[in-house]
Amino acid sequence: MPTLRNLLEESHKDLHQWVLMHQEALLLRHENNSRVALMGLSEYLHAHVNFENSHILSRDDLDECRWPVRVYLKEHDKLLSLLDKNHQRFEHFCHLKGRAQRLYLIEYLDSLSSFYHVMEHHEQREEQDLFDRLPVDEGIAKVWQETESALIEKWRDEKERLKVWLAEN
Repeated sequence: MPTLRNLLEESHKDLHQWVLMHQEALLLRHENNSRVALMGLSEYLHAHVNFENSHILSRDDLDECRWPVRVYLKEHDKLLSLLDKNHQRFEHFCHLKGRAQRLYLIEYLDSLSSFYHVMEHHEQREEQDLFDRLPVDEGIAKVWQETESALIEKWRDEKERLKVWLAEN
């Protein structure tokens, strides 16, 4: 069985894929596929954050971390808040037409880029510090594996369809 660290690092890669698929579908001006990718990202990120908050950051043995637990929790809140704002921006984008939509797309992609950089920075902090202190408890790894397996099962067809569509366009 993979370690919890390996599972969470793979989850970070999945989150990156969802962001990039959303951005790429936006560039191809396909609102439905953009929406699907954003929904996938949202569900994956919420599950990831909820798992870390309840099974990792709630532990009493994290005093030795380089950064206090509250830093990770605040970053999680910030990521979810930025994601929510990007959902709102996406909906606004979908209601625009013509040049107004094209100009807004530039702003929206910039906002997504900022979100992506915050996410990357947060993941680096986790991978350089927090993940070194993860429990060896296979039960916690199994909880995440089951959570992620359910997400993969739910989103497999859509993700594959998006990948094929993006490769063909």
